Amino acid sequence: MPFFPCNKPVFGNLEMPHVGRRGRVPTPAETEAILAQASPAFRLIYSALRQCGARPGEFCRATIADVDRANGVITLKEHKTARKTGQVRRIPLGRKLGELLDRAIGTRTEGAVFLCPSGRGWRVENLSRTYSRPRDQAGLPKVLVLYLADA
Repeated sequence: MPFFPCNKPVFGNLEMPHVGRRGRVPTPAETEAILAQASPAFRLIYSALRQCGARPGEFCRATIADVDRANGVITLKEHKTARKTGQVRRIPLGRKLGELLDRAIGTRTEGAVFLCPSGRGWRVENLSRTYSRPRDQAGLPKVLVLYLADA
């Protein structure tokens, strides 16, 4: 088959998708609309995210071994800025977050802190989809993203 070079882009000029601004924390009513049909497993990890401002990926990677109750901290060696800072990420445990961790961990002694409904550790992609689906069903704006889960 002969090869015919083309001087034009095959698809023309493609416009890059617009990335939504992460500029707004959901109101309490919007949060309730999102969580109204959510699984208990999602409610648990989302409530924990709202308590401490951790990144979703940090809680997806957090293991029971990372939780130091004696010092009131979750210590993560692997995190988004680890290479840049050379520092571990410390997430302080307040009373409410501690209670949520107790519920998430139960009597387990190893593995992921937060488990999805299938019993495996959450993955960021699944967590984001689990957030987006009810947000969209409730007709809420797409600027509401999982990443902004401040209390």
